[in-house]
Amino acid sequence: MGVIHVCALAKGVAAILKENSPGIFETRNSLILALLALVILTFAPVMSADYLFFDEHIYILRNPVIAAPLSFDSLARIFTSFEKNIYTPLSIASFWLEYNMTGFNSAVSHFINLLLHLGCALMVFLVVEALLKNRKIAFVAAAIWAIHPAQVESVAWVLERRNLLYGLFYFASMAAYLRYLQRFRAVDMAVATVCMILSGLSKNLALFLPLVWLMLDWSQSRAMTRTVIVEKLPAVVVAIVYLSLMLFGVQDGISGQGQQTFNWLIATYTIGFYVMKTIFPIGIAPIYEINAGSEPWFLFGPVFLLITLGVAWSLCRKNRLVTFAWLFYLLNIVPLSGIVVVGYPFYAALHFIYVALFGIILGLAVLFYNLLSSCAKVHVFMPVSIVLTVALSVVSFQYSHVYTNSRTLFEYALEIDPDNRFARGQLATFLASQNDYAEAGKHYQELIKRYPDYFSGYYGMGRVYRRAGQYDVALTYFSRALELNSRRADLPFDRGLLLLTAGDFAAAEKDFSLSLQNKYSNMSLVYFWRSDARRRQGNYLGAIEDLLLAAADNKDDFSIKVGLVELYVESGQVAEAVSALMAVCRQFAADPSQQQEYMQIISSPSLAAVLTRSALYRNYFRYHFKWYPL
Repeated sequence: MGVIHVCALAKGVAAILKENSPGIFETRNSLILALLALVILTFAPVMSADYLFFDEHIYILRNPVIAAPLSFDSLARIFTSFEKNIYTPLSIASFWLEYNMTGFNSAVSHFINLLLHLGCALMVFLVVEALLKNRKIAFVAAAIWAIHPAQVESVAWVLERRNLLYGLFYFASMAAYLRYLQRFRAVDMAVATVCMILSGLSKNLALFLPLVWLMLDWSQSRAMTRTVIVEKLPAVVVAIVYLSLMLFGVQDGISGQGQQTFNWLIATYTIGFYVMKTIFPIGIAPIYEINAGSEPWFLFGPVFLLITLGVAWSLCRKNRLVTFAWLFYLLNIVPLSGIVVVGYPFYAALHFIYVALFGIILGLAVLFYNLLSSCAKVHVFMPVSIVLTVALSVVSFQYSHVYTNSRTLFEYALEIDPDNRFARGQLATFLASQNDYAEAGKHYQELIKRYPDYFSGYYGMGRVYRRAGQYDVALTYFSRALELNSRRADLPFDRGLLLLTAGDFAAAEKDFSLSLQNKYSNMSLVYFWRSDARRRQGNYLGAIEDLLLAAADNKDDFSIKVGLVELYVESGQVAEAVSALMAVCRQFAADPSQQQEYMQIISSPSLAAVLTRSALYRNYFRYHFKWYPL
């Protein structure tokens, strides 16, 4: 498929470069059609890609908000639910609508992503056209921006639909504002503000748009009067709201003085790093993390930043458009450069540059065009640009294949950086989810070898040995992992399950309590298992309390209700047992289809076994006296 793609593009370039070419780059519609065709050809491989074991399995495939039925209540929940740093209701709503129409279908998801990226490319074309009044530069800037290898991540990674929606409405807002500068009609300002609102509902970083509008005023030599400020006040109010949401989202990322100093070093390095990856897109990787291989480079961050700023300043002098382009890049990349580290410690992620890349590409395109104009060689602008665009398109086409599935993605990341602990851990976990425990174990062991003080390798080996039934060895690995990272909630939960299986109920209860303290993602599940640990120690009061908490979040779960009835019987609370049983009977009386399910649960594995395990004070005697008659 790659050969066909290259041949098709080569033929297209040959036709363009012919002296007698019928002027395909002279008409606006032809330019737009060529731009869209180029983007479709470049990103065609993503249509066959799977969902990735890279947050998509959590935030899309296992997201109850997305799987909710079509209703006003479901829609309201999408826009009123807020989790730190991931308030993106517009993208969640798009997944929700998609799921209710086609279910989870990776081809449909990638197709929608591609359509959104096409819309973004068109918006970039319109913005540059309005800025420069030059369609050829508009085409080149939009094409290189759209097919640059740095953009593959946003298109091929379904979860980054939030980025695509953010970018689409961000550039649409800029286009509407430039139209406002041509006609000064209130409707254009209203459209620009509405687009800003929609962009911010996908990423709060849309709050910078009023500043971008001011920069556009300056680039177009508009006088800075009181009217210029007043007309933007509604958008400023929206920006303040989004700023508040963003600050709330990153509050846990604000570190102590020592760590914050290190974060600033990362930021100074990253600002220049993105520029270099734009100009020289080699060694492009899906994950750039802070690890043993990358950390030494951050010490040179300030020097790297000074060089970058110095070169930029020398290029921007006496050229407002190039200055605008550079300021646009800085404005959009500084908040994402690592000043505040949130979540896993990446120092760079290429989807962060999705919008900011526009500034670098625009500045370089204008500089190149002006250079050729000064040398009276502007006629070579399009041929050279087309060759560069085709080359970038081929690189992006090949790189798109990396996102075909989780295994190819993480294996490629490890080819680029063998020290990448995140990629190795994710690959091992993915392999374990596919029951390839032998291969997963190799990667976990390699992780321990490279990072003996990093919890993930020990945690993974604990799960591998638990699967193999070697509980003592598994417990050793789980304990070591917990020593290295006591703030994890899933670690003590998994160790608690292992201890419960091994019969150490008191230790299991402590682990479940620690998991609750660390705010495990499924609290009701932890309450359920802690209830079991307490019941097996004869602590019926605590067990009932936990099971009631679990039942409160799982009103339709019959297994919890059966467990509650058994608990009441075993603890001698007959009246409460009868009441709980009657409540269940009323539930399946209202829905007779549930009666069979309930009867299967209540007699599992047999009615005699149910009666035996709910015998009066059975667990109390077994735990404290090691004996019970039944």
